[in-house]
Amino acid sequence: MKIKVFPYGDEIEVDKGNNLLKVLLNNGYFIPSICGGRGKCRKCKVKIITEEISNDNKNISHSSSKSKLKKKTKSVLACQTKLFQDTTIYIKEHKSCQIRSIFLENGEKELSKARKRKKHIKKSGEFGIAVDVGTTTIAGSLLDRESGERLAYHSVFNPQFNYGSDVISRISFSLSCKEGLKILREEVIRGINNIVLKLVKDVGIKNEYISMMVLTGNTCMTHILAGVSLKTLASVPFEPAFKNSLNYKASDLGIKINKRASVYITPLIAGFVGGDTVSMISHLDLHSKTGNVMAVDIGTNGEIVAKRDGEIFCCSVAAGPALEGGNIKFGMRAERGAIEKVFLDNKGNLQYKVVGGIKPTGICGSGLIELIGLLLVNKVVNSMGHIIKHDSSSMFYKNILKGEDQKFFFVIDKKISLTQEDIYQVMLAKSAIRSGIEVLLEQLKIRADDIEKVFLSGNFTINLEEESFISLGILPKEFRGKIINVGNAALAGAEEMLISKDKRKQAEIISRKVNYIELASREDFKNEFIDNLPFR
Repeated sequence: MKIKVFPYGDEIEVDKGNNLLKVLLNNGYFIPSICGGRGKCRKCKVKIITEEISNDNKNISHSSSKSKLKKKTKSVLACQTKLFQDTTIYIKEHKSCQIRSIFLENGEKELSKARKRKKHIKKSGEFGIAVDVGTTTIAGSLLDRESGERLAYHSVFNPQFNYGSDVISRISFSLSCKEGLKILREEVIRGINNIVLKLVKDVGIKNEYISMMVLTGNTCMTHILAGVSLKTLASVPFEPAFKNSLNYKASDLGIKINKRASVYITPLIAGFVGGDTVSMISHLDLHSKTGNVMAVDIGTNGEIVAKRDGEIFCCSVAAGPALEGGNIKFGMRAERGAIEKVFLDNKGNLQYKVVGGIKPTGICGSGLIELIGLLLVNKVVNSMGHIIKHDSSSMFYKNILKGEDQKFFFVIDKKISLTQEDIYQVMLAKSAIRSGIEVLLEQLKIRADDIEKVFLSGNFTINLEEESFISLGILPKEFRGKIINVGNAALAGAEEMLISKDKRKQAEIISRKVNYIELASREDFKNEFIDNLPFR
């Protein structure tokens, strides 16, 4: 049997009874499914065309096709749909899975410099690539290993995203599907190779000139890269199958650089604290700093590291994808069309900035945080996260409407709004991070105001002021004035390991020196989590 996929006009041969989502993913279509195909996120909606479109309309335009489709389609969740007959579907066209490069503060200037350097770069020599394999984003940079100069940077969605938005979903997928681990491994390698392709093209060299690669990532991603079962991460005590660093030849992993190039994968700390945390600690020299310091890496998984004199403790919290736009009704990643900043103009009118300067199609994590912070200040959202409808004299009276579920929602743009559930998702994420911080402070027997420096890491954090994190309660108010935004410290650490053997040796020491705290079984974490849910 066949399915036709519009607006591409493709035909795919499928077996009867196949799951529609798996068919589309296996054939290279980007279909969001952040819940791992369990029917909960409702992001994988596609349109089943109930009346056949003639072959004459194969190259039908978007404008004309949409008018025809209104009367001839029904929306279904691809993950919950099995195919038993020839079917025609319509999916949203995604021209690229590339996300905006937010690692560099002056991205356009850096890109311009890279293009100028391209003309002068020698076409042989020691080149290397560092890659941070994140749950949501894969980020990579190409370096001249002799000078240490970064020549190019690129980032893409982790293609595994279609099999779940967090590590728990992916662990579940790998264990529930016979080919699950193999599929996840192939997907992450595909993402890395996409990075390689773009980097060498930007610099103007051949893949064969890359003599080394350093990969860093959380424990789950590292196991997947190594092709090692995730079974030990699925149950108590959540121990990794290995913690040591790994060394491969690029050809062994299927990475498209010089076949004989070495690939170094950073060592791990624990079940949910991986090599990316080792890389962050290494880059920031946390292990050698004196005084009381803390580092917080905010992403789908939040890693928190705290040091008091010679003792280093760390923990991991399941912040979830909300702060990166996941599990949010109109949430999206920081790509073109995403609302990334929200503010009031001089007249008190709600304004926003969109990535790419185009019409908004959703809101990403930074915009979400700023919007909720603004609504809290203006008492549109209360401490329990409820949207409050004020009288007609209120500044945002027209923005607050009631849905079919009788719950209020806040209209940002004509087709984009913030729902009550969205706010709850952010509350869960911020409570997880804040509670992890409080437990670490207690472990070190110090208070928040005893911390001298706080390093804030992650692509998500780069466009936000410290007050955004403090006003929502993600970080304690005692951290005000002490926060240093360091961007993607994990990638920076991997870059240093790419050009320094001593840094790689140091990584081995760090991974053994850090004390890991498992939060899942701790009553104090559970109590902190409940206490930190409200906005304060």
